[in-house]
Amino acid sequence: MKFKKITDFFFKTKKSELPELSSQDYGTQDKQEFTEQDFADLEAHAKGVETHGFEAFNTERYEEAIDYWTESLNYYHKIKSVKSMACMYANIGTAYRYIGKLDTALQYYKKALEIDRKTDDKSGIIEGLLNIGITQRYMGENNEALELFQSGYNEAKSVNDSLMMGLFLENTGYCLLEQFKYDNAIDSFHQLLKIAGDVKELNLHADGLRGLVEVYSALAEYDSLLEILAELQEILKETEMQDLRWRILFSLLSSYALMGNRQSTDEILKILSDDRTHDLPLAYVSSYSLVLGKYHCVFGDYNAGIDFINNAIEFSKKEWNQKKLALGYNLMAQLMLISDNAGKGIEYAKNSMKISHACKDKILEILNLVVLAKLARKQGQLSDISRYASESLSNSVPLARPELTWQAHYCMGMAFHEKRDVKKAFRQYYNAIKLLDEIVSRIPDEHLQRDYLNVQERSCLFSDLASLVKSSGKKTEIDNVLKEIRSAPMYETLTGHLSAQ
Repeated sequence: MKFKKITDFFFKTKKSELPELSSQDYGTQDKQEFTEQDFADLEAHAKGVETHGFEAFNTERYEEAIDYWTESLNYYHKIKSVKSMACMYANIGTAYRYIGKLDTALQYYKKALEIDRKTDDKSGIIEGLLNIGITQRYMGENNEALELFQSGYNEAKSVNDSLMMGLFLENTGYCLLEQFKYDNAIDSFHQLLKIAGDVKELNLHADGLRGLVEVYSALAEYDSLLEILAELQEILKETEMQDLRWRILFSLLSSYALMGNRQSTDEILKILSDDRTHDLPLAYVSSYSLVLGKYHCVFGDYNAGIDFINNAIEFSKKEWNQKKLALGYNLMAQLMLISDNAGKGIEYAKNSMKISHACKDKILEILNLVVLAKLARKQGQLSDISRYASESLSNSVPLARPELTWQAHYCMGMAFHEKRDVKKAFRQYYNAIKLLDEIVSRIPDEHLQRDYLNVQERSCLFSDLASLVKSSGKKTEIDNVLKEIRSAPMYETLTGHLSAQ
């Protein structure tokens, strides 16, 4: 990988004129146009300006970095330092990607790739395919991105570049996950793990495991997820690489919080707190705040969560990271639901919905529909409850993601419950309970099953079903439901809520 070319991250911008390239510009540097001293002076000046650009970039002064790199690009063009031009185009493209100007980023990346192809720079071609593929993935153009990742993987394989092969497989896995092709995504991450094992590259190995964490979380296959989390914790014990430790800690904390495992989340929080004695890179501040905000949302702690989520929103705006911003707004809407501030919650959820729709993030759209249905219920808006619940259900069922689908059925049950349609409400609550029972049955420990069920958003389902049974007298129907439940903690939780009524 070239030292001067930055890949797989983001940057920031100011409009500038791109030097026009003629066919002769792809040749060797022509020092005859300058005296040797003039040429050396121009080259030294270009490199000095380029260095200032990196200094600006590394302190997140992205627009300033763009100015420096554009100036450096023009000097390199003047002395026909073509490979240096390719590096500058790629860096400026990454800067545009950082602020979400993806169309402009593509223009710069394609300029860099054009030069690298003409000069037959293999490493440049490989990096260019990765950069363009990642950008198109962020634009929601997953089919195009997958073609580029496959092409890049083949190029990297031809020169035995295991690191780049791994990066292409990692991005392929996430792309397939976003297309809901779960088996293919798992296969891609397993290929990444094989390469990581062959070359004994710990970062690649951890990233392959983290990819599997995302897939198994999406499928609610918590037995497989727990095995992967245990592997990540072993790596955490072995490595002192701080960047890797943070990535692993974020995955562990998010996953254990999802399962409601308070003991494990608190243990990870302690490690994370100890590691915070090291300065957290600015690029990780929003991720750190989102993970902590999500943790407090899961456990219903409004006061602790709001500061983290506000921080996440602020830094996501600074990063121009729209997906993180949308997630921050969604988490804030959930906190407003906890604090009974429904009006403000609806505002946050709609802001998140607008961004997630623009980003083509189907999962976050469904999560927003779910929280909007719950907020509408708080305000007694029956038509809105039905509309949001119906949309969440129709969108979630085709995705085969149990955690989304049970929530959508629950929301439909709420809508019918509020309309006093007991039969339909009971049917939707029953569907949600059955899905939850399937999920819980995959958790290999009854203590962990109880933790999962005690999370507030899940316990609300049991309370509502118990309330419906009490008001309607559906004793026979609920007895039949209890007979079908496989998980002992699930049975205990439901009977406990029924008794409390």
